[in-house]
Amino acid sequence: MIFGMGLPELGMSILAMMLELVIPAVLLLVAVYFVVRKAVRDELGRTDKDHRP
Repeated sequence: MIFGMGLPELGMSILAMMLELVIPAVLLLVAVYFVVRKAVRDELGRTDKDHRP
């Protein structure tokens, strides 16, 4: 790094730290989303079966 040790490295370290925090959060959200979607789909399917004659 020729252009001074300061802002660029600080920015990169902040970016890396944010990525380390964001990636697990995104994975967790995706997992929760799929679990909830499956539960909702199962629940809707169950109610549909209940309402059908």
